[in-house]
Amino acid sequence: MDNFTSQFTVSVAIVAIGYLLKRGGYLTKKESSTLAQLVMNFTIPASAIYNISQVTLDAKFGSIIVVSLLHNALLLSIAFFAFRKRPRHEKGGLLLLAPGLSLSSFTLPLFEGLHDSTALTQVAMLDIGNAPISLVGAYILAYLYSSDSDATLDCKKLAKSVLRTIPIMVYIVTIVLNVSKISYPPFVLNVASNIAKANMPCSFLMLGVALEFHFGREELLDLGKLLLLRYACGICVGLLLSYVLPVDPVTRFVIAVGLVAPLPLSSITYTKQFHYKMELPAAFANTTVLFSFFSAIFLYKILM
Repeated sequence: MDNFTSQFTVSVAIVAIGYLLKRGGYLTKKESSTLAQLVMNFTIPASAIYNISQVTLDAKFGSIIVVSLLHNALLLSIAFFAFRKRPRHEKGGLLLLAPGLSLSSFTLPLFEGLHDSTALTQVAMLDIGNAPISLVGAYILAYLYSSDSDATLDCKKLAKSVLRTIPIMVYIVTIVLNVSKISYPPFVLNVASNIAKANMPCSFLMLGVALEFHFGREELLDLGKLLLLRYACGICVGLLLSYVLPVDPVTRFVIAVGLVAPLPLSSITYTKQFHYKMELPAAFANTTVLFSFFSAIFLYKILM
């Protein structure tokens, strides 16, 4: 866990630096928007290319993809019920914060420290199952509930908008190439590897610049509901699957920790892109990093 603890400490430090730079007047929310676009269209796609290209997508781990996909669907279904009475635009902003897992920035560093290639493949499988909802589903939700959307759903326009989103296109192409046993040229992988290194610092710097601490009672209640939803479901489902599935201890840990990963940064960038309120999502994203860290330690004590 030493590598993971170090990664957590660095993440918190970068968030603090971003917040202090904003408080000192060196950065503004405008820069946060620029960082969000940089992360969404540059560093997240590079991370997808590099991480997925480093593993062999093995059919025997296909159930892990299903686990991740169904878990996100469960989170979203409960969130729909919990926030069903909220005004349309508020509901859209809250639904964006329910599903999705930040596996490349949070879970992957932990298992890189274990030097277990099988574990890294399993994390990649979780991420593939995570992508349809955290990238595509979240984008569709953000589009449908935003004030910018048309009153009636234009499926053709929506499909075109989704498929033109850079991270979604990159995920699709990279997975197809991997399954087809086709590799990116070494130069492309080298460039992606170097860009991917900036994903974590840029993401957490953006969160620090966007971070606010002034919330009303209703917003704090929403934050509490979302935390309870994500971590009660994540820990319970993770532990249940750990004891039900006939797998080794490392695989149990991969699945359990993957399901309590923090909110993905794609949700924050969609929040900005579709003009939802930014303060609560940024604070929530930072809070999930802390909760995920302690949840992972708890799961480590039980499963390893």
